[in-house]
Amino acid sequence: MRKAVVLILSLSFLLCSCEKRTISKKQTHKSSGHFLARVDGWEIKTEDFKKYLSNINTLLKSQKIDIENYGFKKRILEEIVRSEILAQIAIEKGKDRLKEVIEAIRNYRNVILAEKIREDLEKTLAVSLEEVKSFYNQNPQLFVKSPKEVKIREIVLNNEAQAKKIHARLIKGEDFSSLAGQLSVAESAKNKGDLGFIEYFAIKRAFFPDIYYSDAGGSVSSALVPPKRFRKFWEEVLKLDKGKVSQVFKGEDGKYYIVKVEDTKGGDEVIPFSEAEKYIEMVLKQKKLAEAIDKLISEFKQKHKVEINYNLLEQK
Repeated sequence: MRKAVVLILSLSFLLCSCEKRTISKKQTHKSSGHFLARVDGWEIKTEDFKKYLSNINTLLKSQKIDIENYGFKKRILEEIVRSEILAQIAIEKGKDRLKEVIEAIRNYRNVILAEKIREDLEKTLAVSLEEVKSFYNQNPQLFVKSPKEVKIREIVLNNEAQAKKIHARLIKGEDFSSLAGQLSVAESAKNKGDLGFIEYFAIKRAFFPDIYYSDAGGSVSSALVPPKRFRKFWEEVLKLDKGKVSQVFKGEDGKYYIVKVEDTKGGDEVIPFSEAEKYIEMVLKQKKLAEAIDKLISEFKQKHKVEINYNLLEQK
């Protein structure tokens, strides 16, 4: 039980903004309500504690813990006080002046500030019923109820020019599997590019994970799709009919892909709009939020100097 409480307590610090961490004994934490505990100038009051429990409640639902239970609340309060005491001891020993501690506090501060910007932007966004219906009607392949399976084959290259030459050879009629086995740099080359049948639910979760996270089913029956292949890979797969080959496209891992849908089966029953509506609205709102954040960042970059040395990531 103690490990669970400590874990919950640690996670909840990332969610809770009501409790202000003391950085000096002379500073006080002022709030409304009768105080539950006090350590020198720091104190936590009843209203703070209620908000604290409210913030961690979502973390506790899956564990079926009653947050109103006296014993549980007592343990949480004691852990908060223990953390404050240890923090004050660390401050007395000068640990708050350590470079790694200062950097960690700065990083945590950035996370909180960035989240506040997201919250402000999200309040300005809305998704209309017409937008939701339009998405549903324009993407029927995403809303099949019974599992649909797609047999996928791939060719993966490090060089775009080479990928385009191979694509031209495919257009002229050369065999996809033979070229994949000979020239692809992916692990799937040993299977001539064959990724096997993948359930459509698995594709949908990869493409729209917020919608389909809780769906049952979805497994890869042959070579596993490497984790670095994200939305672009699945976006191209979703465009293709049976027997069709994609254009050359660049994946998130920097490699160049050509994919072919060799076969499909199942997937006739459609999820009704009434069941999909709330999930579509949620995803469209998240998409708008991402676009709003990208726009805000782009505007910032136009006025400020931002440099990223991606090439250093490749150095060992």
